[in-house]
Amino acid sequence: MNHPYQDIPISLPDFFSWDSSRAVPVEECGEPIVSASYIPEKILTSPQYFIHGISGAVADCFVRRSVLLRLIDAANMLPKGLRFVLVDAWRPRMVQTSLFQKFRSELRGKMPLLSDREITDLASQFVAPPSVATAHPSPHVTGGAVDLAVV
Repeated sequence: MNHPYQDIPISLPDFFSWDSSRAVPVEECGEPIVSASYIPEKILTSPQYFIHGISGAVADCFVRRSVLLRLIDAANMLPKGLRFVLVDAWRPRMVQTSLFQKFRSELRGKMPLLSDREITDLASQFVAPPSVATAHPSPHVTGGAVDLAVV
């Protein structure tokens, strides 16, 4: 890949956990956040949290510039006629907190016998816990995570 950003390899654990993801060092690099909606022949955007009226959600999918370059590279490798649809990317911290708390509430309603810790642990398997720690932010808050489909 030909871009000015540093590639930092990340070793993959045997299984995913938020604790293992927080072991990856995160440092502010000043990289700009850009819209991913300008290449519709390769990447479509459909910001679902905005579409569904989640308070604070934004009307576009924004990513770090190097993430967009990687997405374009990956989209170019898709079979003819297929493209990516980004349904979420960068999100404000308040949206991350809202999504996590909403999911916890839904789980609590369906599983009232679980402890608060069990509910949080279960919710964390589906939604990143919100974090204000600059060394360990929630992935979407950094502009480095995307939720996508291939269509």
